[in-house]
Amino acid sequence: MRPTAGSLAAAALAALFTASVAFAALVATAQAASPASADCRRALDALEAQESRVIAARQAGAAASVNASPAAPTLDDLKSLRTAAARACLGGNGQAPPPTARLLPPVEMPRPAPAVAWRPPPAATRPASPTPPASPMPPPPPADRPVVVTHCDPSGCWANDGTWRPRVGATLGGPRGLCTTQGTLVSCP
Repeated sequence: MRPTAGSLAAAALAALFTASVAFAALVATAQAASPASADCRRALDALEAQESRVIAARQAGAAASVNASPAAPTLDDLKSLRTAAARACLGGNGQAPPPTARLLPPVEMPRPAPAVAWRPPPAATRPASPTPPASPMPPPPPADRPVVVTHCDPSGCWANDGTWRPRVGATLGGPRGLCTTQGTLVSCP
């Protein structure tokens, strides 16, 4: 049985309604825990008032430190107000999450052995002359002389090795493809 256009539209509307209700609930939760909510503002005002009392008590205590009152508010009194403000403004339980990083004990590296100065072997054990290699090394291949353009005309160029390089567009042709030129130097594949 094929679904009709009406049943598809009804299903789409139901899904849209469900999504909008879920979004509205999410927005309401976020607003309740946002710094702009009334609960958050009240908690922050109470925290700021207590902080200003602590600061005033400290300033007064610095002026007359001899007769400091034991009932003066301290920074430790602010802990519960900070927890309440964090819970009202940020959500959660107001407690900091446990640390995730773990510190490992330092790795002990073995100490390097003391350096020993190199000493040449005694003269008696050294051979009188160097031993020749077991097989002679082949001579290095001869270095190729660079190919240089010596003379050009509209159809191509002559190189210093006696080869003719025909002109192919703006480049020169070689035995196995196009050549590259830099000034008078020609490099062919």
